Amino acid sequence: MPYYEINSKPVFLSHKREAALNGLALAQKDANFRVSSKIAGQPAAREADGLRFQYLTELFKRDPDAFQREWVEFNLRDQEARENAWDLLYDYCALYNIGELVDLRSENGAIIADLVGDSYTYPMGRIFGVRVLGAYTLASFFHLRPRSAVTLVVDTSQVVRACGVLTSFQLECRHCAFHCGKDFSVVLSDAVRT
Repeated sequence: MPYYEINSKPVFLSHKREAALNGLALAQKDANFRVSSKIAGQPAAREADGLRFQYLTELFKRDPDAFQREWVEFNLRDQEARENAWDLLYDYCALYNIGELVDLRSENGAIIADLVGDSYTYPMGRIFGVRVLGAYTLASFFHLRPRSAVTLVVDTSQVVRACGVLTSFQLECRHCAFHCGKDFSVVLSDAVRT
């Protein structure tokens, strides 16, 4: 799910927070509405999006400090961090226009993932790439030459923690950590360097 921007603060919705928000913001709606609101392009989906935004805005107005703690900041660990890694990196890339996620699966692998129901939690599989774009040069700005890029492979089975806010967070893996903010960096742990 895309992030919401409330009072200039991007709000990342983990799967757990998304379910809670839907339960609260759509509490007055019937089951048919809830189902059709999950289908992109449906009028119910647009209405549900507006209701979620309105609910988050009301929470912010009631208590900005509590809103910051409960909705803007996140500290995901273990399974929850693994299941939200793709969504988190997707929203981060969209927020800063710093890169894109890359599906590394074969065509057959993608079909099999759909059949076993993995595609909701892992839309590009459990192992995917993050293509981080370099800075603009004069030639790339005028589309004379493409921007430089590097693709990093993320194995979600190695993710142990994600903490921070969408504008500046750390995605920790067993052997490295991705520091995601205005600048993107990867720090290798001692276990990898030796």
